Amino acid sequence: MSTSQQFYKEMAWLASTGISTGWTEANGTKTYRATQPVNRDAMAAFLYRLAGSPDYTAPATTPFADITKTQQFYKEMTWLSHWGISTGWTESNGTRTYRALQSVNRDAMAAFMYRFQQFKSPLTITNEQLMDGIAGVKYLDQLKGAGGFGELVWKAQGLPQGLTISPDGAITGLPTVTGPTPVTVTATDSSGMTVSRTLTLDVPQSAPQECVGKPCEVVVPKQDTIHVPGNNIVAITRDPATKKITSIELIDIVVAQGQVLTLAPWANVESGAVLIADDVSVTTAGTKLIKTSPGNLSSAYSEGTVHFTTTGASAQQAETPPVLATPQESLNAVKAKMECDRGATADLKGLSVTPDLEPSVYAEWGWFGLHLMQANIDGSITVNMGAAVSGEGKCTMTVPEVKVTVPSGAGAIVMAAQPSITFEVTGKLDISASVVLKCGTSYQWRDQQESRSASCSTEHEPLALSSDSGIDATLTGALDTRITWMDIVGITGKIEASLEAGFHPTEDPMAELKASAGVELGACAFCFWEDSPAKLTVYSGTIFEKTIATWSAKPQPPGAPEPEVAPKIEPLKILTTSLPGAVLGKQYKIGIGAIGGVAPYAWKISKGSLPAGLSLNAVTGVVSGTPSAAGTTPMTFSVTDSRGISAAAALSLVVNPKPVRGNKVLVYGSTDEGYGVANVAQTLRAAGADVVISKTLPAELGTYKSIWNPSYNGWTAAEEQQVAGYVIDGGAAYLTGERPCCEEVNDTVQRVLRQVLVDQDVVVGRQGDVDGPYTFNSAATNQISKAPNVLSAFEPLAPGAISGLGGVDARNVFARSDSTVVGGVWSEADMKSKRGRVVVLMDINYLEYDTRAPILQNVQNFLSKTP
Repeated sequence: MSTSQQFYKEMAWLASTGISTGWTEANGTKTYRATQPVNRDAMAAFLYRLAGSPDYTAPATTPFADITKTQQFYKEMTWLSHWGISTGWTESNGTRTYRALQSVNRDAMAAFMYRFQQFKSPLTITNEQLMDGIAGVKYLDQLKGAGGFGELVWKAQGLPQGLTISPDGAITGLPTVTGPTPVTVTATDSSGMTVSRTLTLDVPQSAPQECVGKPCEVVVPKQDTIHVPGNNIVAITRDPATKKITSIELIDIVVAQGQVLTLAPWANVESGAVLIADDVSVTTAGTKLIKTSPGNLSSAYSEGTVHFTTTGASAQQAETPPVLATPQESLNAVKAKMECDRGATADLKGLSVTPDLEPSVYAEWGWFGLHLMQANIDGSITVNMGAAVSGEGKCTMTVPEVKVTVPSGAGAIVMAAQPSITFEVTGKLDISASVVLKCGTSYQWRDQQESRSASCSTEHEPLALSSDSGIDATLTGALDTRITWMDIVGITGKIEASLEAGFHPTEDPMAELKASAGVELGACAFCFWEDSPAKLTVYSGTIFEKTIATWSAKPQPPGAPEPEVAPKIEPLKILTTSLPGAVLGKQYKIGIGAIGGVAPYAWKISKGSLPAGLSLNAVTGVVSGTPSAAGTTPMTFSVTDSRGISAAAALSLVVNPKPVRGNKVLVYGSTDEGYGVANVAQTLRAAGADVVISKTLPAELGTYKSIWNPSYNGWTAAEEQQVAGYVIDGGAAYLTGERPCCEEVNDTVQRVLRQVLVDQDVVVGRQGDVDGPYTFNSAATNQISKAPNVLSAFEPLAPGAISGLGGVDARNVFARSDSTVVGGVWSEADMKSKRGRVVVLMDINYLEYDTRAPILQNVQNFLSKTP
C-alpha cells in the first residue's frame, strides 16, 4: 500500500498497535492486502488485540463443531463467543458453528462492534448517592454515566416536589417537602441502550418560613451584642494592608470592653460589620474611640439562620447600575471599554458576555457550632463572537462592577458581579458564532460532612466565517461574583467560558467550534462560626469542555443561509441480540436498542409474549416489571419507524428462580467495645444460630438470613445503600444506636430506616441521655417481647432515644421509658417493599449481663421469621 492510499492512516495504525500483523511474503516483505476480505477468524483476532489481549484461557472442549483446538486463532474465536460478541450459528442438527473462513459482512460487523463496545465499556450510572437537599433552598446535583455510545440523555422518576431533571442529567430546583425519596434515574445512550438505578434523595430539613427562596436572617443576639445605627458612627479606620477595621469612633452610645458591636451600613462599610470591642476610651471631643478586632456571626448571635440569595432582590435594588440583561445594550449602558494590542484593529460589534448568575449561601448555627452551610452559584453565560479583525492581536473589554444591595435587619446583603471579555485572533477574518453555557455549582457542609456538585450544558448557533486562509480565534468571558454580609465575604465565585473557532483549509474537519467552562467557587464557613474551616474551596476546575460542532467544508459567510443537505437514512435494524436473565420476583428493566430508519420508533411483540409481570413500552422499547413465573420465553420484537418500515429480532428471556436465602447469621463491626461483636456472636451461637463474624460488610449479603451490627461506628454511604438494599430485598437486620457520644452511627441507622420504611420519619439519637427505668412493650409487633422469652426490664446505660414512632405504645416500639422510645421493631407491613425486618436498640453493647441473652434470643427469633 502507498501513503496516498485511502485509509492509509487507519491501516498504519492497525500495524503500529499490533492489532494487525499482516503477511510476511516469500521475499521477506510485509503486506496488508487492503482489498482482500476479512475472514471471521482474523476478525476475532483483531477484536481480541483491540481489547488489549486480555488474560483468557481457551476452553479444553471447543464450543463450535467446525473449529478445533489446534486451529489458528482458536483462543481468539472462543474469547469472542465467551463474551457474547459473536453468537455463531445454530445448525439444523442442533450443533453450533463459527464458520471461521467465511468473510465478515458489514451488517454482522456492526453487531460485533456494538457488542464489543458493550463488553469493553458497558453503560453504567456512576453516582453512588445524591446530595441532600434543604426544603426552600436551591438544589443542584449532576448525574454521571460511563460507557455506552455517544452522549447520554437522562430521565428521572420520583423526584421530590419542586425538582426537575434536564436531559444532560442536572437535577435542579427548590425542594418543597422534607424526607427521603427513592429516585429512579435512567440514562439512554445514542444507540438506544438504557440503564437505570435507584438513588435516595434526602431532604432532612426545611429553611425557616421567612427564608424560603429569598434573602433572610433569623438570628438571636447574645446578651453582650449592641447594634450601632449609622447615625451613631463618626469614623471607621481600616488597616491599610489587611483592610480589617481596627477602630471605630461613636457618639451617643454606651459601649464596654468585650462587648460585640454590629454596625449598620456606613461610608466604607457597605454591608455593616461585626466587631469586638478590645479597648474603650473617650476623645477630647467627647466621642468614644473603640479599638476593635473582627468578629463573626457567632460572636454576635448565639444561634441563627442566614440565606443570601439574589432571588427577589430586584425590587429592593439600591441605587447602582442595573444588572446586565442584553449583550450590547447593557455593555453600552455601563460604558464598557475596549483596547487592542500588537497593532490589531477590530470591529467588535456583537462581541459580548452576558451574565445571568444567582449566587447564594445558606447557613445555620447554634450553641453546638455550625450545623449546615450550603454555597451555590448558578445561571448562564452567553458568549457572542461577532468580529471583523485585521492583523494579529488581543482585544480586551472591561466592564464596571454591577451591584445589588438588599437591606437586612442588622446591615445589608451586597451582591456584586463584574464581566470581563478577551478576544484573540491570528489572521484576517469576519466571524460570527454564539454559545450559551448554563452552569452551576453547589457545595454543602453538613455536620462535618462535605458534598460537592457541578453542572454545565450548552446551546449554540452555527459558525459563520469568511477568510482566505487558516485562522484561529478565541473568545473568553469571565464573570466574578461575591456576596458580602456584615463585612463578611460569604462567597466568591468565578465562571469562565471559552469559545474557540478554527478554520484550516487543508485539514478534515476544515472548521470546528469548541466550548469550555471552568468554575472557581469559594466560601467562608469561618465567617459564621469560629470552629469551622476558615476557607473552603467549594469547587474548582473545568466542568465543560468539548467540540460542539465540526465542518468538513467551509462554513457559510456571516449572514448567509445554511445549505440544506438531505439526511442519509441508514437501514432500520434492531441491535439487541440477547436479553440478560431476570430473577423471579425481582424488578427487571432493559432497553431494546435499534439504529437507522427515521425516528420516532414504535415497538411491539409481534410473536409470542413477554413473561407474566413484564411489559414493553411501545415508545421507548424498554422492557420492565417484576416477573412472576420462572422459565424460558421465546418471542419476536418488532420496531417500526415513522415511514412504516419495520425490523424484527427473535429473542428469548430466561426468568431464573429466586435464590433461596441461606440460614447463616452475619455479625459484623469494625469495633468490639463492651458487649460487642464477639459476645453477640457467642450468644447467638448458644441459641443455635450458624454465625459468621466479619470486621467489614461483605460484598454479597443475599445469602444471609439476618445481619447484626453491634458496633458504635458509622458506615460509608455505599454501606448504607447496601444494607438498605438488603432489607428492601427481604433481608432482616439488627442495628445498634448509641449514646450522645456517637451521633455518627445514629445518623447512619436513621438514613437506612428512612430508605426502607413507609411513612415514618424516624429520628435516631439527637436527644441526649435518656433516663430510665426501661421496659419492653408487650404490644410490640409480632410478639417480639414475648417469644421465646417474656421480656420485662431493660437496663442499658444512658442509651439515647428514638423518636417518630407514634408514641411509646405504638406497635413499632420495642423498648421504652414512660415517655421515650429506646428500641424499635419493624416487620414486612412497615416496609416500602413489603419485605424485610429491622430491629434497633440503643446501646446494646452496654447492656447488663443478665439481660442481654434473652433479648438477643427474642430478636433473633423475630429476624429469622422473614419469608
